[in-house]
Amino acid sequence: MFIATGYLTPRATAPQDPAEYLQQVLVPEAAVRLIRDDLRDRRTKKGRKRVQEGWSEEKELKNARSVMEESVDFGMCMHGDEEDEEDEDDEEKEEDEKYH
Repeated sequence: MFIATGYLTPRATAPQDPAEYLQQVLVPEAAVRLIRDDLRDRRTKKGRKRVQEGWSEEKELKNARSVMEESVDFGMCMHGDEEDEEDEDDEEKEEDEKYH
């Protein structure tokens, strides 16, 4: 989506190429901000003020990053790693070839 627009040029994303920048910078940052918004919504549903005294944008983003880091193990367990899945597929194919 962004790559075709011309916004993410090699010059703008250097030293990474645009696809790496999108995957390693923009997607994680968008995830952190979505988590922050979700945490805000949960606080407001509990009757608390949208931004509590002592809370700042920086603190909210730090809290959201912590939530994201803490959920890595769960995400890996539920969704795995594409490379791991490819390795498992290769192993299954090798096993099938041995017995056929």
